[in-house]
Amino acid sequence: MKFMKQAGYKCGVYAAGITAAWSLMLLFSAVSLKADEGRALLLELDGIIGPATSDFLIRGIRRAEEENAQLLIIRMNTPGGLDTSMREIIKHILASPVPVVSYVSPAGSRAASAGTYMMYASHVAAMAPATNLGAATPVKLSPGGLGTPKPPESKDKEDKEKEKKDDAVEGGAMERKIVNDAVAYIRGLAKLYGRNAEWAEKAVREGVSLTAEDALDEGVIDLIAKDVDDLLKQLDGRKVIVDEKTLTLHTTGMMIETLEPDWRNRLLAVITNPNVAYILMLLGIYGLFFELSNPGSIFPGVVGGICILLALYAFHVLPVDYAGVALHGCRAVRAEFRDSGDRRCGCVRDRLDDSHRHRDRGVSNIHAADRCCCDFYRLIRIRTCILGNQTTQ
Repeated sequence: MKFMKQAGYKCGVYAAGITAAWSLMLLFSAVSLKADEGRALLLELDGIIGPATSDFLIRGIRRAEEENAQLLIIRMNTPGGLDTSMREIIKHILASPVPVVSYVSPAGSRAASAGTYMMYASHVAAMAPATNLGAATPVKLSPGGLGTPKPPESKDKEDKEKEKKDDAVEGGAMERKIVNDAVAYIRGLAKLYGRNAEWAEKAVREGVSLTAEDALDEGVIDLIAKDVDDLLKQLDGRKVIVDEKTLTLHTTGMMIETLEPDWRNRLLAVITNPNVAYILMLLGIYGLFFELSNPGSIFPGVVGGICILLALYAFHVLPVDYAGVALHGCRAVRAEFRDSGDRRCGCVRDRLDDSHRHRDRGVSNIHAADRCCCDFYRLIRIRTCILGNQTTQ
């Protein structure tokens, strides 16, 4: 009997310990889950929307999804950007299971052109005072920025009528296609969240803009907030539609983690600037031209190929992974030419050794061959070093 009592006592102690351990585990799980639910990720968008910006924002959206963040805020100040990059960002915003808030801030910022489309695509659109959005008319990508310049008007009436007909057939049809496609796109985004579709069409066709206060009155945005803290206060209790489901935001006391672009994104943002991209494209064309004019120069061809690859990436024609593979190919070409240069130097050295064996030809000839070999070897090594430095940069 005494043994059974002791065994029962020990079993009771073990059961109480296991229960306490499970209780602590559940408590810590609930605390960590609550901490995850009360966390927001803030992304900074400041500048032109291009491939680098698209990559940064898409990685931020994926990170918010992987870390189970409750909210994703995109604080933007942009004059616009490439249509391809904008559509990539919007596709990920629409597919995001985490509510996305586009916030034009601080005061003096803007969400022009492509930024307006992103505002319409977000679950919540907010602006700070003294900011603006609009001017969403698509334009042709050219060095002038606004398409090809028109020729001077002709004094003859017949020539004027002919020019008008040509413009209507060539330029007019293309412009109408681009504008109508943009109108349908932004109207579809406006209907998703019940925003003003009529003004959105005006922003595309007429290039109109609105201040923050006027945008709120017109039903283009959802709220005006002074800063991020004010934004979180106004978002608390707001209902949003995510994946055809209605979610209620709880933002009181929410922790915010700011994610800024790293050195890689900043470097790519400089390269993908349209002004820099055009310079790279011109340098690449001229480099290939000089290489074809002087076959075997190597240096202009390799540099020109690198510049063209960077320009194609900047124009969102070539993905960054394909551009990286192509750059590695250029590096392999450089290595091949370096090896061939070393082999040439080896051949010259072998010939020098043969000349040393035949001393009956005279010491003076040997010294002359030695000097020629050294000069040739130095020239090859210097050329190889310069080529290596240029391709790695």
